[in-house]
Amino acid sequence: MPSGQSLLWVNHDADNMKALPHRHRVFTHVQKNYRPWKRRQETKSLRASANVPGQARSYNSDGHRGRYDASPPEADSSSSDQSSRSLDFPPNRNSSDDSDSSVSSNGSPKTWATSPSTSIGKGNSDPFGAFPIPITADVNNLMTFYRDYIIPSIWFKNFKNKNTVVLAAREWQYNAAHLEDEGTAYGIIARHGMVAASCSPALREQAEYYVGQSTEVLRKKIAQGRALQAQSSTSVIDNAAMLFNAQTLARNLAAATAHGTFLASLFKQQWAQGTLDYRLLMFEVYNDCQLTSIFLCPPVFDVDHWLPMVFDPIWKTAVQRLPHLARAPLDPSVDSQELQTWFRSRQEQLQINGVKDGEGKLFLDVPVIMTWFLSKAYLFHGHMINHYLRNKAQLRREGLKPEVKDYLYAQQYMALAAIYLTRGPNFNFNPTVLNVPMFDASIIPRTLQTLLEESEMSSKRDSWRRYANARLWAFYVGALVEQADGSTRLDSRQQWFTTHLVELAARLGVMSWHMLESVLRGFLYSDILTAQGSQWFEKLMAAFCNVES
Repeated sequence: MPSGQSLLWVNHDADNMKALPHRHRVFTHVQKNYRPWKRRQETKSLRASANVPGQARSYNSDGHRGRYDASPPEADSSSSDQSSRSLDFPPNRNSSDDSDSSVSSNGSPKTWATSPSTSIGKGNSDPFGAFPIPITADVNNLMTFYRDYIIPSIWFKNFKNKNTVVLAAREWQYNAAHLEDEGTAYGIIARHGMVAASCSPALREQAEYYVGQSTEVLRKKIAQGRALQAQSSTSVIDNAAMLFNAQTLARNLAAATAHGTFLASLFKQQWAQGTLDYRLLMFEVYNDCQLTSIFLCPPVFDVDHWLPMVFDPIWKTAVQRLPHLARAPLDPSVDSQELQTWFRSRQEQLQINGVKDGEGKLFLDVPVIMTWFLSKAYLFHGHMINHYLRNKAQLRREGLKPEVKDYLYAQQYMALAAIYLTRGPNFNFNPTVLNVPMFDASIIPRTLQTLLEESEMSSKRDSWRRYANARLWAFYVGALVEQADGSTRLDSRQQWFTTHLVELAARLGVMSWHMLESVLRGFLYSDILTAQGSQWFEKLMAAFCNVES
């Protein structure tokens, strides 16, 4: 027992054998008393272990390694290899809270090594059985990994403000609190396990095990007929949400689509009953954006009707507090009604970024405006995916006129360039953990490059020239990512978009940054974007002209 800590007494006798009525009280007591003491003890043990020369890190009798040493969230790439190795613990599917690992098979106590690291990662972080799943060392490591790496990558890397700090704290609280439901708990661990597996593939099997456990629990809940109207409805929807996230991270399109479709139907039922969980909905629409980016597939959620209806009250409230900012007119090459509508919407979002009110406070620090900003961005993403897919399907038709093909190509690469800009170095749509993307959407730049190459074959037609500025903007969006590291070397293999940007700019007579910027403002552009062309465009143009001369 921790010295100086109070005891929690519960009525547990022959007439009161069930543990469930006491679970919440025990859980709360553990959180307030045991865990702070446990962290202090582990810290002391770690410090003591540093004085043991030549001590090798080994597996204990449960097959677990010591608790992994989490580097700070802002750790750079120099610590990536060490952090990746620290995650490489073997999966233990047979660990259970019900077994006493301190007693051998013949009933005698086990003899443990005197190393201070023995007690760390022993395999049970839940000695009172407050959770419905075994909190093994593996589970504890994954939760620590989530707290110290995944959350900072999602919320703080490129877009940190007062609001995102609050949202990050809420996400952690949500994950910790929902470990009390069996299916949701397995789903949460599966989600974190899939991220860890992208950094250390040996963990993939373990993550899939947790996915299977969560899926089995969800199946039982549905088989038992748990209606959404019942008190247990949150158990079903949270369970489905975590599986939707985990299968997206696992790049399992069929399973993710199935869970996402089921989840969308549950949200619609909540909306009809007036009990919609907006916080969870925002998280899952974000996950849907990631799924569509990974596979270039249609979104699971209805971005045309249902989501706009759901978010409309929030948008109306936010608009009353937003300043009026003049927008540049769209370029004539943005000639479809859908692109015009959503490009104007996105222009408004980009303009509000970084703007302060009369008191010097950022507008995005206001929660309702932040919700407006994010929800609009998610719907914009979904509309661009749908626009790309519709025009891709139309391009497959036979007997199309050349000018129609040029139009359909332009619609596709403008939509993909808009998505790629969102996933660039300025926004949090492409979080990385230990320099590995959580959601690998490399299909977007590959497809964008292919479309620009295929449409280049018609460069002598007037219909092609109509979209020259759109091509210039698309090349610039790709070059932003390539130039994010500050490089000014023209390498045709590594800097395809930059090379073609310079070539087309020279062909159009766009030789200065001022001239290029005036073209970009007709599409999606913001002065706050990092790796701005003002830092490298004119240098590259000068180098190109010297080579040509």
